[in-house]
Amino acid sequence: MLFGEYRVGLSSASKANGFSKEWLGRSLKRDGNQIETLQDIGFSGKTEKVATQSIKGQRESKTISLDDFKHLITYGVIKKKKKAISLQTALTRVCSN
Repeated sequence: MLFGEYRVGLSSASKANGFSKEWLGRSLKRDGNQIETLQDIGFSGKTEKVATQSIKGQRESKTISLDDFKHLITYGVIKKKKKAISLQTALTRVCSN
């Protein structure tokens, strides 16, 4: 991972878009229609492990790039997920100001 690069954890990305916590991690492990559709809209599916420090000790999490997170939001909107629609609306408002 490049210094200063922002990334999003798989669980957080899933939940933020209205899917179950495990959805993205499970989907990436299998080749199915969901991943094919995501790839059709530009999702790379590349993950990186990131070590984080907490009170409970060091922990590793799989992450996706912000670009892939953007594509995941688009997928959530296609699937009519309310959280993804809210994210898309908020990002559009921020970018249009």
